[in-house]
Amino acid sequence: NDEPALFDTVNNILRKNLSLNDVRGKRILFKPNWVTHNQKPDDPICLCTHEKFIIAALKAILLLQPKSVLIADAPINLCDWDRLLSSEFLSSVDNLSSEYKIPITIQDFRRATFSREKNEVVENVRPIEDYIIFQVHSRKVSGFQIIHS
Repeated sequence: NDEPALFDTVNNILRKNLSLNDVRGKRILFKPNWVTHNQKPDDPICLCTHEKFIIAALKAILLLQPKSVLIADAPINLCDWDRLLSSEFLSSVDNLSSEYKIPITIQDFRRATFSREKNEVVENVRPIEDYIIFQVHSRKVSGFQIIHS
């Protein structure tokens, strides 16, 4: 629960691996691990990157002045996107976007989801034509995936 210490740790790791010139003016894809929502409010285990870590990392990235930030992942089909992210998290992201004057978008990358109302998988939520598929060189640094195009 020590958010300033968490920010300092994340910021120090990022600063060792990224400079202002690496990020300034660029569009950043921040891909947390969003697998599924909590099944009940007090779930001890959720298959997601903790929201406080995402906020700490987002603040560190915003200090490097990107053009924009897209936070996105493709959870499992059964994930209820509306229950995945807390209202406090969404509010924090909006506040950071306003404070730094940098657009931040949150997006669900799934191409198929599960409709509980219809009890069926809904295919092609986002058509493949909406995607550009390419391969990039990457290297892992201190738990962060650094991608160079």
